[in-house]
Amino acid sequence: MVASGELVRVAHGRYAAPLEIQALGCCSGRGVVSPQCCAALRLGDDGAAPRPSVTVPRWRKVTREQQRRIRVSWRDLSALEVSDGWVTSPVQTVLDCAATLPFDQALTIADSALRSTRVTRRELEGRVELWPGRGRARVTRMVAHADGRSSGPIESVLRAICLEVPGLSVEPQVRSRRAGRVIGTVDLADQALRIIIEAEGFEFHGDRLAFDRDCWRYDECVAAGWVVLRFTWDHVMNRPEWVREILEQVVATRRPVVA
Repeated sequence: MVASGELVRVAHGRYAAPLEIQALGCCSGRGVVSPQCCAALRLGDDGAAPRPSVTVPRWRKVTREQQRRIRVSWRDLSALEVSDGWVTSPVQTVLDCAATLPFDQALTIADSALRSTRVTRRELEGRVELWPGRGRARVTRMVAHADGRSSGPIESVLRAICLEVPGLSVEPQVRSRRAGRVIGTVDLADQALRIIIEAEGFEFHGDRLAFDRDCWRYDECVAAGWVVLRFTWDHVMNRPEWVREILEQVVATRRPVVA
């Protein structure tokens, strides 16, 4: 992995990812820093922001040039909030990301942390009570919606979009049924409005059998009274306004049906 560039040797018996080196290098010689984004990657999240995010003590100076390369927040951290001397603990990482990153990115990291079991909902809720005033609303919102059932980053970002749609209330990994039998598990579903929302990755539909199976499953869902919406990675990541517009229009058409 060193030869391929995935890891860099920083000391005898110690290695780090290039992203970690970038974050640490920006604040080298200034004591302990806590790379939130790098810590998020250690939690197994592949949807973390590519720009490193660090927390530094309130008294520490970071130049404008360094701030262009990294996202900086200033806060004094206790020993319990830092692990390995320089990386924030899993719980602290999730909360720091909630306070500083856009909601969809923070939700992706929180979902990943819960899914990995490195963090529990009880831990997050307990720490929210102790969170200082700045960023408290952002942290509280993220903790309220984080869900370890989410299958991956694209689903988390799609759920973040759904949360912006009035009248839509989705939950992840819902089993759909028809005639008393399970059809399958869908990514997101509003069970009251009978709307299924799928985050589609091409790798899961790359052969004929998979394609046939998906067509059968979606037809079964429609026959059971569901509306099925399918959004690709490009839709979710690059056209979120359009995704939200479609969701809003479908919600508006479904309300009279379930009334």
